[in-house]
Amino acid sequence: MGFVRRTMRFGGGLVLGGAVSTAISVLLAPRSGPELQGELKDRAEEARRAGEEAEVLETERLKHEYRRAVADPYALTGLYPHPALADPAERERNKEAKKAQKELEKRRKEEEKADKQLQKAQKELEKAREQEAKTDQQLIEAERNIDTRTLARKE
Repeated sequence: MGFVRRTMRFGGGLVLGGAVSTAISVLLAPRSGPELQGELKDRAEEARRAGEEAEVLETERLKHEYRRAVADPYALTGLYPHPALADPAERERNKEAKKAQKELEKRRKEEEKADKQLQKAQKELEKAREQEAKTDQQLIEAERNIDTRTLARKE
């Protein structure tokens, strides 16, 4: 009996504690359920809008950086101004840039040609060295033959 009585007291205390804590929570809650849900929805909407705004701003910043890097104010805009309407200073800069690009390409081709000629000369030099080594070997062999014949005649 003692066990049943203790279990009943514990269960009663548990139920009473839950009821009291629920009553205190309801009385001290800063907002009702619908108010809290509305506030959370508002915060989520603000966060979504802030994310979209940040994406747009970052996209524009990257476009601006790209335009500056390629020196073309119309890059990534879809606008291609008519050359006659372009700023004269801009046209001159574009001409100079194209000229510099052609000069750079010309120099690059000349360097490639010089590299090929250098490689060809190095191959020829290597062949000449091999031929020289072969000739030296033949001379040494000929000298040995001469020495051998000379010794054979002396004997």
